[in-house]
Amino acid sequence: MCGRFPHHLPWSEVHRLYRLTLDQDRGRNTEPRYNIAPTQNVLFVHHDKEGNQVVE
Repeated sequence: MCGRFPHHLPWSEVHRLYRLTLDQDRGRNTEPRYNIAPTQNVLFVHHDKEGNQVVE
C-alpha cells in the first residue's frame, strides 16, 4: 500500500472550515494537491497552548 492521499480543498475552504483567526493564517495561497506522497510535507491544523487553532 502506497499511502498517497489528496488535499482537494482550496485555502479559503480550509480557513473557513477550521475558523482560523490568526493573522499569519489569513493570506496563504496553498493550492489543492491531488497526489501527496508519504514523504512530502503538508500543512496541519492543531491547537496551541492558548487554545487557538494554528496551521503548521
